[in-house]
Amino acid sequence: RRLRQFAHALQADEAASDAQLRRHRQLAAWLSVTSPTMIAQGVLLETAGTSAARFDHFRGEARAFQQRWQLYFAPKVLDDATLTPGELAAAPAFRYQPEPVAKTMGRTVPWIAAMAAAGLLLVLAGFRSYRGYAL
Repeated sequence: RRLRQFAHALQADEAASDAQLRRHRQLAAWLSVTSPTMIAQGVLLETAGTSAARFDHFRGEARAFQQRWQLYFAPKVLDDATLTPGELAAAPAFRYQPEPVAKTMGRTVPWIAAMAAAGLLLVLAGFRSYRGYAL
């Protein structure tokens, strides 16, 4: 019973923490639109596989594994059963399934295109202004 109370309190705390983290990420995403450096950092983090979205995907995979693990072992623990080598071998194992590459590309390509377009506009504006200089 105490274990369930602890698990419930932990879930509530984790949910509150996740909500706060979502608010921070939304603000950072909104502010990053004004900074080419932040946009570039986001693209590099995504490409390296260390972005917030990738971390969220990993956490989801880990939580799903944790649930499978608990469903497998909880009845055995509650029955005070001795596990056989076969039961241990049959226990769920964590196998990370990475996100599809298309999802990652969908998050990075628009930003890269926007940065390229902004760069091109700045270069064209520079050439246009350069034509006005007398040599």
